[in-house]
Amino acid sequence: MSSIMTNDTLETWRADADTLEQLAGYRTAAFTLTGQGEPVRLRGAAVSPAMFPLLRATPMLGRVFEPEEERPGANRVAVLSHATWQQRFQGDRDVIGRSLMLDDIPYTVVGVMPPEFYFPDRDTELWTPLSITIPNQRPGNVVIMAFQGLARLQEGVALEQAVAEGQTVVQR
Repeated sequence: MSSIMTNDTLETWRADADTLEQLAGYRTAAFTLTGQGEPVRLRGAAVSPAMFPLLRATPMLGRVFEPEEERPGANRVAVLSHATWQQRFQGDRDVIGRSLMLDDIPYTVVGVMPPEFYFPDRDTELWTPLSITIPNQRPGNVVIMAFQGLARLQEGVALEQAVAEGQTVVQR
């Protein structure tokens, strides 16, 4: 199940949804990689740490994102696609812990995904955590973010049941 959602909707669903096993957000992104020869543009995606477990994806090297890495100001980390690992880092298994400069910001490589994994499309070269600002309920200080949402239903739950629950959750 996929749709557009906001940070407010995501937080409400996380707190109140009983029909979902996992819920994650993502948005596509482009990064300029520097410090590895000529600057190169990489296609990427910023994803909630829950995205990899939702997709049942495990890295072939290192790890995926920790829940706390989605908070604004958290350490900057990245997971590489298998193709990027091969093409840009010559398949060096010591890439874990290495620093990358993406858009002039240092990121630490924490994982490499297997060759059969791709999300949201086959051209995605790396992933970074989607930094989600928790909605502030003080008047005049509300930050709203929009991104794609993806959910996995609890086993045995019908889509119609999740949609009905979602409408109730959003109306609150």
